[in-house]
Amino acid sequence: MTGGIDWSDRKFLDESSYNPVESNGHSPRLVLSPWSECSTTCGPGVQTRSAECMAAHPMAGMIRLPYSECQSQPQPSLFEPCETRPCPLQEDPKTNHEEAPYKWENGDWGPCSASCLGGKQKAALLCRETATGRTVPWSQCDARTRPPQSVRQCNQHACPPVWQVGAFGPCSVTCGGGTATRTVSCIRPVSRSGGADAHIVLRDVECNLPKPSETETCGAVECPASWIIGEWTECSASCGSGEQRRAVVCEGRDARGRTERRPEKECTGEKPPSAQMCSLGSCGKPQLLSNRVFEQNASEKKLTLGIGGVATLYQGTSIKIKCPRKNFDKKKIYWTKNGKRIRNDGESALEE
Repeated sequence: MTGGIDWSDRKFLDESSYNPVESNGHSPRLVLSPWSECSTTCGPGVQTRSAECMAAHPMAGMIRLPYSECQSQPQPSLFEPCETRPCPLQEDPKTNHEEAPYKWENGDWGPCSASCLGGKQKAALLCRETATGRTVPWSQCDARTRPPQSVRQCNQHACPPVWQVGAFGPCSVTCGGGTATRTVSCIRPVSRSGGADAHIVLRDVECNLPKPSETETCGAVECPASWIIGEWTECSASCGSGEQRRAVVCEGRDARGRTERRPEKECTGEKPPSAQMCSLGSCGKPQLLSNRVFEQNASEKKLTLGIGGVATLYQGTSIKIKCPRKNFDKKKIYWTKNGKRIRNDGESALEE
């Protein structure tokens, strides 16, 4: 046989002289399956069993190893003769010394059950016509002489590093374009036991193939429009009643996540107000901080007045009023002429 142990050049030990390797429980050891049923219902036949190389794993329990790990141990016999009962003379096919017209033969080996870490192959069992070698239906061959199906081990080499790819998680958004993520790791399978794989995680650079993407786009649908509301401005008045304003627009996101202005009719619900009244308390009465009275004469060209001061000037005099201040609201300061507030009327000019 090939692809497993070459039994032709190995000396098998009888069951009586076979002793499993004494170990601490973690070293590789051969584990034998029970003997199969006899290959014939009467007369001489053959019983078979399989041997697997196993070791105890602290996490995965008993795991199967490549058979080469146990080749240094004594090899037990995997075949033994058997006979459940003698065949009646009239049924014994060997009483006729003529060659049977049909015979059982092993055909080609089937595919290996695993690509690495040890698998099994089964040979096709064929019924052939002795004279021509032609394959015929099984019903033509004597069922009493049918041999057990041949099985051998295969692909016992170590597995190469591969990418382990998880499933994508939920999308980060329901609309407007988002991202879904998944886990992609470089691993090396180290054993198979009971249908469960044990593996170790490696660095990404140890996997030869390009790494599969860990993200994908999702939620590529247009988002419904909604009202986007800005912050209120400061009150327009420092005291008394005033007004505050804010921006209120109808916006949405397209399938690629870009914000875009939408017609107001696309936004659901009543549009929030963009203006409201405000009040910072009553202004109170103006305070006079000075009651100085000035009469104009020819000698003075510059005059300083405190709040509440009064100046009497010649008719036709052009004046330039400056109002320096520090840490004081300019809206609370004003000048009067003959009891009326001064505006820029060409006869006077105000500078802040």
